[in-house]
Amino acid sequence: MSLRDLDARITRSIIGSTRMGWAEDVTWRFKSGAPERTFAAIVKRLDLQPATPSSRATTRRRVQIEIPRDDVVGVTVISKGDSVLVVTREGEEPVECQLVRVVSQDSSRFVVEVEA
Repeated sequence: MSLRDLDARITRSIIGSTRMGWAEDVTWRFKSGAPERTFAAIVKRLDLQPATPSSRATTRRRVQIEIPRDDVVGVTVISKGDSVLVVTREGEEPVECQLVRVVSQDSSRFVVEVEA
């Protein structure tokens, strides 16, 4: 199996996972002002993190999101300052989270960490 075939399989699995209940819709908001995009992504909710001394919040919610790297069903470029609307706690409404870092990326996906 070629690398290109493997990348295509990964992208299809992210897209197809919605039908199996593994992925959920997120809305990506670009700092550049480009129109926001809503697409299916795999969301992993991480442990609560202690707030920084300058923050009024007692804890921060961290989330890792696996995003298809695609111009139709995902995003192709991620920039510092982008944000995403995502459910940080199951059963609640989506909240806007700021991009903290890109955990990994390849030709078919991004894995990013965001926090509310």
